[in-house]
Amino acid sequence: MEPDTEPSAIVYLERHDPDKRMVRFYSLHLAPTLFGGCDLVREWGRIGSPGRVRRDPFDTEDDAIEALRSIERNKRRRGYRPWSSYTSASRDGERSDSAYPG
Repeated sequence: MEPDTEPSAIVYLERHDPDKRMVRFYSLHLAPTLFGGCDLVREWGRIGSPGRVRRDPFDTEDDAIEALRSIERNKRRRGYRPWSSYTSASRDGERSDSAYPG
């Protein structure tokens, strides 16, 4: 993977549970390294907060993609959904966090 190459995989998931006042996000994307490898960058936290970031280095883009897909499957099993599945329920298409006061 060349350093100028765009990330080939980006995943953004959210988990909303009004009963637990839970509104979380989980983001995954690939970032090329200067030495020909590829980092899997994970960001997570409460929506509206800066969250946390973790970078995991991989020797190849294929290895990073495999790890990304594995983490995505795990998060979906735990109730995380693509952001668009929440916005499609909204009348105006805008995300509203008003149901989840901070």
